[in-house]
Amino acid sequence: MSPLLHAAGHLHYAKCAHIYVQQMEELPSRMPPYEYTRFVQEGAFTVRRGHEFWSGTWSDMVIEQNLMRSMKVKGGLSSRRGYSDSVLTQWILSGPGCLKLCDVLEKLCGIINTT
Repeated sequence: MSPLLHAAGHLHYAKCAHIYVQQMEELPSRMPPYEYTRFVQEGAFTVRRGHEFWSGTWSDMVIEQNLMRSMKVKGGLSSRRGYSDSVLTQWILSGPGCLKLCDVLEKLCGIINTT
């Protein structure tokens, strides 16, 4: 991919791809053996939002999708308030509080969103 990224002028992606390959080569020595086996052979590096076999999405993409969704919904960052430093700080600091609220609601309803 690196030559293609360079040829297309995506130098930032080419640089990140190089770093990614270096980190993946170090992965067996940085992870416990059982986790590495699950990561490589069982696809534990993906998040599945459905029961279909091919519905896996990389974890970093899921994080980005959730953050972008929460920014664009009603009351998110992009709805009339703009991106001032104070608004951005308030939005970022509200994340852990919202997560705790979601956990309590899951327990109350008896619904757990994990596999």
